[in-house]
Amino acid sequence: MKEKVFTIVSDKDIKKANKFNYNFIADFTKSKRTVILPNEFEGSKVHIFLCRPTVATIGKKAFSSCTSLTNFGGLPQIIDDQAFSFCSSLETFEFDNVRSIGSGAFEFTNLKEFNAGKDLKLLKDNTFNGCFHLANVNLGNIEGIGHHCFASTGITSITLNKELRKIGNQAFEACIYLKNIICLCHEPPRLCESSLIGTNVEKIWIPNKESLEKYKTAKYWSDYADIMQLIDWDAIKAYLDYLKKNFIKTNY
Repeated sequence: MKEKVFTIVSDKDIKKANKFNYNFIADFTKSKRTVILPNEFEGSKVHIFLCRPTVATIGKKAFSSCTSLTNFGGLPQIIDDQAFSFCSSLETFEFDNVRSIGSGAFEFTNLKEFNAGKDLKLLKDNTFNGCFHLANVNLGNIEGIGHHCFASTGITSITLNKELRKIGNQAFEACIYLKNIICLCHEPPRLCESSLIGTNVEKIWIPNKESLEKYKTAKYWSDYADIMQLIDWDAIKAYLDYLKKNFIKTNY
């Protein structure tokens, strides 16, 4: 059955689309609005959402629990709390223009990768919590990672960027496949006691000798002093190749 296309211009169009009991395509490109309001499509059967780049803000829970949503064709700048939470079919998202992401915005989605845009500085609590298939992460210019931000994801390796200053409680909790951490920051980011709880980290790479001493004595980083070593890109590549060839994910 060919999917129905709803052209969304008015509130009446939204109400009609949200009552539809089968997957549908929402064409928001005719609307002049720049905001998707809170809860506006929550729980609907929207499969593909098309909108102009001028739609800058996605409101709180705007698409929460839209379990059929696979494609959001926009370039938002602000994504509010739980905007796409529990969108269990959402595998990709364009983050290039995003400068603010709310708490739990993408928790329990099916995202495979996250590439932070240059203007995004903070990942709030639970942003990607429960994204079991999230394996590739580029933190860009992120300065802070919130509590539970990447908990229960499929990350095997993470590079901590130079700008990073703090990592929240249980930020990587239950990332059972996380084995490799590359630290580009010369000063140890503030780590919490349980930031890495439930991981299986085997190697932590540090940029230079001076930084290595700081990491080995920094609060909570010191717990991992015995697996720290200086960055050697050839060794890192060999180690990542080893993980790729020998580390087989299960239950994913």
